[in-house]
Amino acid sequence: MDKKMLLELTNLRDKLKRKNKGSSICSDSSLMEINTYRPTRVEDFSGIRGIGEVFIEKYASHFLRLLDDNRTTDDLYDLDDKEVDFIERLENRLVNISKRNPNIYLGGTTSLNYSDLEAIDDFNIIEKLYFDKKKRVVELVNSNKNGFDEKKYKEINKLYRALNREKNESGEYNLYIAYPFVEGSTFEDKFDLNAPLAYFPIKLEKGNGRFTIVVDNNRTVILNETLIITSMKFILKKEVQIESLEIDVTNIKFDDFEKYLIDKYEKYGIKLSPSTEKKHNVLLGKSTISLDYGYRVRNYMILGRFSSFSNSIHKDVKFIKQARKTNKSLYDILFTTERGRLEKELNPDWNLSQINKLDYSQLQVVNAVDSGQSLIIEGPPGTGKSQTIVSIITNEISKDNNVIMLAEKKAAIDVIHSRLGRLRDYSIVIDDPNNKVSFYNQIGELLRKKIKAVNVSRKENNNILRLDNEIRKNEKILKSLNSEREYGITLLELQSIYEKIEIKDELSKHYTTIAKMIGKCFGDYTYNETFRLLTYLFNESKEDLEYMRNVMETKTHITYLNGKLDYSEFIDVNNIGDEYRTKLNERTFIKKFFTNIQFSFKLRKFASKKQTKNLKKYLLINNYCDEDFTAFEKFYEIFEEFSSQEKAVQNFYYSFIEYQAKNELILSYNQILKLYGNYLIRIIKSDIKSELQMFGKFDRSDKLLKKAYEDLIRYNLLRLETELFEQSEEVKLMKRYTAMVKAISSKRKPTISLFIEKYRFELIKLIRIWLTTPNVVSTLLPMESNIFNLAIFDEASQMYFEKSLPTLYRAERVVVAGDLKQLRPSNFGFGRLEGINDDDYILEDYSITDDDSLLDYVKPKLASVNLQYHYRSRYQELINLSNYVFYNRELIVPPYKSYDDTVKPIEYIKVDNGIWKNKTNKVEAYALVEKLHEILKRNNDKETVGIITFNRPQRDLIEDIIEEKCNVSPEFKELYEQASQKVEDHQNVGLFVKNIENVQGDERDIIIISVGYSYDEKGVFQRQFGWLSQKFGENRLNVCVTRAKRKLVMFVSFDLVDFKVDDLKNEGPKVLKKYLEYAKIVSNDDYSRSVTYLNRLTATEEIKEVSHDLQLSLPDIELLNVKEIHGSPTDYIIRNTASDKELSLVVNKLNDTYQKDHYFLKNYLNAVQVPFVYLNMYDWWENKEHVLNEVSKRLGGTTDV
Repeated sequence: MDKKMLLELTNLRDKLKRKNKGSSICSDSSLMEINTYRPTRVEDFSGIRGIGEVFIEKYASHFLRLLDDNRTTDDLYDLDDKEVDFIERLENRLVNISKRNPNIYLGGTTSLNYSDLEAIDDFNIIEKLYFDKKKRVVELVNSNKNGFDEKKYKEINKLYRALNREKNESGEYNLYIAYPFVEGSTFEDKFDLNAPLAYFPIKLEKGNGRFTIVVDNNRTVILNETLIITSMKFILKKEVQIESLEIDVTNIKFDDFEKYLIDKYEKYGIKLSPSTEKKHNVLLGKSTISLDYGYRVRNYMILGRFSSFSNSIHKDVKFIKQARKTNKSLYDILFTTERGRLEKELNPDWNLSQINKLDYSQLQVVNAVDSGQSLIIEGPPGTGKSQTIVSIITNEISKDNNVIMLAEKKAAIDVIHSRLGRLRDYSIVIDDPNNKVSFYNQIGELLRKKIKAVNVSRKENNNILRLDNEIRKNEKILKSLNSEREYGITLLELQSIYEKIEIKDELSKHYTTIAKMIGKCFGDYTYNETFRLLTYLFNESKEDLEYMRNVMETKTHITYLNGKLDYSEFIDVNNIGDEYRTKLNERTFIKKFFTNIQFSFKLRKFASKKQTKNLKKYLLINNYCDEDFTAFEKFYEIFEEFSSQEKAVQNFYYSFIEYQAKNELILSYNQILKLYGNYLIRIIKSDIKSELQMFGKFDRSDKLLKKAYEDLIRYNLLRLETELFEQSEEVKLMKRYTAMVKAISSKRKPTISLFIEKYRFELIKLIRIWLTTPNVVSTLLPMESNIFNLAIFDEASQMYFEKSLPTLYRAERVVVAGDLKQLRPSNFGFGRLEGINDDDYILEDYSITDDDSLLDYVKPKLASVNLQYHYRSRYQELINLSNYVFYNRELIVPPYKSYDDTVKPIEYIKVDNGIWKNKTNKVEAYALVEKLHEILKRNNDKETVGIITFNRPQRDLIEDIIEEKCNVSPEFKELYEQASQKVEDHQNVGLFVKNIENVQGDERDIIIISVGYSYDEKGVFQRQFGWLSQKFGENRLNVCVTRAKRKLVMFVSFDLVDFKVDDLKNEGPKVLKKYLEYAKIVSNDDYSRSVTYLNRLTATEEIKEVSHDLQLSLPDIELLNVKEIHGSPTDYIIRNTASDKELSLVVNKLNDTYQKDHYFLKNYLNAVQVPFVYLNMYDWWENKEHVLNEVSKRLGGTTDV
């Protein structure tokens, strides 16, 4: 609660009380509601309890002024001229005023989007369907009738498919009868119009070989807003307020309808001459016809897809520009120059309100958002982006915040809705701003919702405490194992170097004595220093060892250290001088002398400062020394240090020689080091005895963690559901609840926008989770800043930046989720221009540009977190190439699994005699449909299926062949319809046939790809790659090949040797060739070649040690090294050759990042359903036989090692 604002509201009320001589004005509870809901209009106060007509008439304006002043001060930033200009440039991108826009100029009906209804016998179809309602159904074409128009049937059929695709993709159904039209041109600038004046909503239905149309009562008849905006810009040349676009035909007679339209459009500058035609006309292609000056009504009647998705967004952006103000989140994204940063890698916080299990990288994201940051989630395919978004949403609503999640594709919205589980009942999905039935059904169900009474205790705190304690305890253990001791080494490093000395080991009887001997002599040195000294002492070079013994045992050398040189020893010194004369003349010798302890023994006679001076004097007389000899003076302290080290070595040497002689023992250098290493291990273990005792409970700890985590998730779900239900119950106590229910229940329901506008207070309380599209936000929601605490954009790489502005204005913070290695926005499909399709056959007519997406734009502005664990693909082969080519091998992918021919992850099918003609390959399409039939017949697991093509014509051809096969094969028809209508957990997972542009966000168990490209009829390979050869074409391929969860079937009609693409400018065809090569290798079940293809890498030393011992100890197993694949979380596949049972082996090196590398990795392996053995190196070193026996048992072995 904003206490400061409440105080100001209270002071205002008291002031008004005094001014109006004690009038009550309003109660304290009313003030609290005003403070909570913050009305933005005078009429909004009618929703506040305790507020009546007198308050609204006399006092509401005073309170509204105070609220507005605070909104301006606290929430909004003023824009300067330069910033306004930038917003205007973005605004201009949103309106397509050109002949490409069918809302302005429909040049004909050749596209699959439109069908001319001039052939229908009944001219009065509009009158009978909409005005007097004498007709309910109109038949367009019937294939059962003799002499039916086959061309018309195919035309309508294509429109029918396109509508269903649009409904599945975006949630919108934009079929209208456009009638009548305006046709003409302006005098001044020759601006041509051939545009609809009104749109009548209609449904196209198919059944029993015929197509019919019926009125769509969910939507209303509307004016052409795009035409009005065009007129204001080019004809009226000024802006006027646009009134309601809806036309209530129940209050208009059909004979008066044309005049009604003439009067309406005259307000916006379009002066229309009445039509003189008695019947409707055929809409001929107008692109080359010179239109008459002036505008007249024409009775064209066109059935088609008409969308004006950008108009409402444009209106909101214009509002921001004209107001010259914006909120902080939008201002920062538009104009800040500094990139946001994460403070540090955050430790997962178990206080987050999760309802799903999350991996380490996902928790990092939720933590960052929880801390109040706006953020980018970079989510490669299948990395659990949707699950992460759901966790962000649930965490926000647990803090009494509201969230809006947006995407342009219905599939992305449906996934989030599905993953919300039971909480989905308290969210609302609006993907079509005109679908009143869906909207009111959701509101009604929410208000009727009942849940079983539960007592939600605070045991959550106990769960969090259990989780936190267990993880902190395990981190403490690992920290102890990885902490460097006073000896300069960690316990794990020692255990990785030295094999454990067992009781039966021959060394064990000498262990204590020699270990104490080493400790006594080298106790003042670190492990590395002692190791260096012992290495010198027991150097395997016989020459050095012999010289060392001479140094230790020759009395003459000891004399040099202690005594005064007399004449009788001069000869020996002179000999030494001769020995070193050559070396002293080499300058490198002097350097080595001071940096290498090995020379210190050979020059031990020079250690004494006195002897150094005497020798220097002697050598100067004999001209054996040069100026470098003065360096001895400067390094005297180093000699002193060498002296103490040499003394330690000397003491140990004599003690050890004596011990060996006494025990008739000969120990090797490696044995001595082994004794020393074990000695240190024992000391360190004694220091951390308590931690090591806890380490034995590691597995038990994992079980406790798992249970505590699962309990916490169940509790969070129950708690959040209870809180949301209680909030919905509070709405029933609100002042206008009864009126709201009456509006929902009425036969003539208000439009969604009017309902939201009127009952905004109640809806904000009722609905905390909004799942929708940018278009819906601008069409239905009030244009007010910060009405949402958080906005989440999914698939942001496909969304134009300017379309996000209105939502950013409405939100305090933002999360942008997407992947720049996937599809980007373009002028086709979901793009800026209306009426342009994704047909690749028009590439020659229009230049294609992949402009900045929302994700592109915010990338330099916001901090980002990468999701790393890949969950979608059951087999790593399905993601490996993308991981290597697109993601720098940074994804953690499922462990390798062996498979047989029936389940191989990639099946490469070479089709013979395929011909590439008219951008289709008929032979390949027929082969694909036969394969589809085969898959559906044997689909006992009810796996979901998707078909992807590289262009629209091939997609249409495959759909034609499927329909053809349905007509002749009842079995196939039944299987196909069952697969197409499949729904799982409120999410459509039915069989689809899509081109490469429309599959982002989809996933299916089995994906079938028709590459299509092939030789022409003359046998020449045609390099016509359409979208793929454009800039970022490789991103489309990445999306295409990462949709499969279990299997990918690739149809190809050419030999790879003929696929010559190295000379092409862009990367798309080149990456396709790489993928086809890799797919063929995998299809041939050649694992080793696939690894080589992906750049073979070697395993670590610890893993090699385990591998060696496993193979020696378990002779009936095969080991496959899968660590050669980057991103594999396991190291080996272990297979029992007798039973074919298989396990994945994870070798845990026991670093101190417990949560990331131990707990979450185990969760991931369980999530992708991989049987595995988790081998930590400490257990391996301490009790290898036990570990080997456990592995043997898991593999079905019966004998102990």
